[in-house]
Amino acid sequence: MPKIRVEVGILGHTVHNQHLTLPENSVTVSHQRRDIDARIPLDLLGRPERLFVCARTYLGDIPLDWVAWRLVEIR
Repeated sequence: MPKIRVEVGILGHTVHNQHLTLPENSVTVSHQRRDIDARIPLDLLGRPERLFVCARTYLGDIPLDWVAWRLVEIR
């Protein structure tokens, strides 16, 4: 089961599947002033029926905020 982590920074983003670094272009990330949009192809996830997702924000190593884990059903 893939465990994809996308880290978004000022200069770009990195993509990891557990401890393996994936190519940057495997995920599309766009951001505007207060929004970040990460698009992950379902093939990269193994075409799941549901996703378990969360989001966290940091300033360096200092955690600022996080969104609780959510279950997303895919139709």
